[in-house]
Amino acid sequence: MVIGGDFTTAGGLTFPDRLAKWTGSRFIPIGDVELPGSPSIWGLHIATDGKMTVGFTTSGTASMANVATVTNAGSAEAYPIITMDGPGTVFQLANFTTRTFIYFDLTLLTGETATINFSPERQTFTSDFRGDLRHTIVSGSELSSFLLQPGDNYISLYINNASATASIEYTELHETIDS
Repeated sequence: MVIGGDFTTAGGLTFPDRLAKWTGSRFIPIGDVELPGSPSIWGLHIATDGKMTVGFTTSGTASMANVATVTNAGSAEAYPIITMDGPGTVFQLANFTTRTFIYFDLTLLTGETATINFSPERQTFTSDFRGDLRHTIVSGSELSSFLLQPGDNYISLYINNASATASIEYTELHETIDS
């Protein structure tokens, strides 16, 4: 379920554009859209293909998080390491290919670097300023299942600041005859 209105927080989380999605246990920000100004949401329509139409009170240009194609040339699943450099508020990391989403309640400071390692053997999320950041991952996130399938993966990271940067790295893995 998705809701919109004239709210900015719910359940202790800040919502960038007065839009929220219910995970079954809590509301999370819809983390890949930036509406102009400080809109109130008047109407929502979600089509069967997942496309959303939003009616809101301000004018201007809305923007979406970029989607990058990350091609895993290996024949096995790969576990990425994602590095984010602040400043900015981190809301969502998505792999649209696997339909896996990670939601955050995290503001990176100017010059701060956060690194999330999805390897099952050493899964970590750390900051060079604050140490462990796992507490900033919102419940309902699919942390343990975030991976790159062989072939093209469509990855989106929504950080609310144009000067923030991010990178992704992974080791290309290949299946063997004995798996």
